Amino acid sequence: MPKALWVALPLLALAAWALLRVWQRRAPARRTVNAVASLLLASYVLTTAGLGIFWVANQQLPVFDWHYLFGYATVLLVLLHLGFNLPTAWRLLAARPAAPAPGAAPRRWLLGGVAALAALGGAYWLGLRHGRSELRVPVAASATPGEASAAGLALVERFHAHTSHTRGGLLLRAPGAGWQDAPPRFKRDPAGMRIALPPPRERSAGGRLDLIALGAALWHTAGVTESRGPVPLRAAPSSGALFSTELYVAARAVAGLAPGLWHYDARDHALERLSDAPPEPALLGAAAPAGAPAAVLATAVFARTGHKYRDRAYRYVLADLGHALENLRVTIGALGLQPRFAARFDEAAAAVALGLDERIEGVLAWIEVQDADVGVAATTTGATPAPRAPSAARLADDTPRELTAAMHHATSLRAATAPAAL
Repeated sequence: MPKALWVALPLLALAAWALLRVWQRRAPARRTVNAVASLLLASYVLTTAGLGIFWVANQQLPVFDWHYLFGYATVLLVLLHLGFNLPTAWRLLAARPAAPAPGAAPRRWLLGGVAALAALGGAYWLGLRHGRSELRVPVAASATPGEASAAGLALVERFHAHTSHTRGGLLLRAPGAGWQDAPPRFKRDPAGMRIALPPPRERSAGGRLDLIALGAALWHTAGVTESRGPVPLRAAPSSGALFSTELYVAARAVAGLAPGLWHYDARDHALERLSDAPPEPALLGAAAPAGAPAAVLATAVFARTGHKYRDRAYRYVLADLGHALENLRVTIGALGLQPRFAARFDEAAAAVALGLDERIEGVLAWIEVQDADVGVAATTTGATPAPRAPSAARLADDTPRELTAAMHHATSLRAATAPAAL
């Protein structure tokens, strides 16, 4: 049974009892309903407070769900309680103990009901306003490099202005892209070959990148460490425990792993083969040091964060990426290897190589993993294999996200025009 129904059961029972008494022509006395509602209010307040304290102490997200559901029910009981007791409090404060004139009470009830409905309607309207985008991002058909750069910078400035939290901004303009339901927490390609990675606590020889070291680096970056209710937690923190970051490996000379492009399945701690073509640096839109055995590419599935944080999604996925990359850097160093972050690369070329639709999942980082005794050498080049077509099977939700996709485009290095300013 849904949590909301469990929480509402006492309220539904009270309503059913009152309706049954009315149907039997034995309507409950006002004092009786008031007393029962007050007892329910006290119990809901105590439950809400208890769950809140437990959640803060233990950071249990499923308990937080119960906490805010009980809070909504508490608000309803508060309104009911005020409906019964506000006239008494008003008479006391106004020092008018005399009984109201005949017909005045129904009028007051009517006016109070109209005011309550108006307040609820206003809150509902604000909620709809907050959940719908007021931003439109037209994409320029053609532009010179200078115009494209200026348009991109203008878009970035407008994005930060529109998605900043201010006291008046949330009410006066509360844009929100039309995000739909959350996509799956994990990606999986059922058609691809899979290999299980060694447990992360196994020790490799050290100084050389092998399958054991690669598995440890991936697990300490994005692996599932534990589950709390329905929420699987990862090694790196994430806004709202939504974990938008995905990891891919371009393996060239990893001991125990065939060369090719691989996707890290964090749920099963395994690698899924995407392509067996030699992953030359040109395929990924960047130059690589000679002899680098592998590269790790980090992406973000925007909808995982966007369905909750809406237009601010790009802010949060970059924060999540920073946490994950720091874990990766520290782990690679602890394994005796050398990480090298690519300062510039073509995100669009990398996305094509991985079979990604950048409106849905964008490539954000490119990290070379070097053996301990290999320095940064001259870059290598090679023939670019045929690009992998975007796969709808691996990401079912292909709805474009205007603002997030435009921000990703405007802040990417690529040979393409940038979107015009908002």
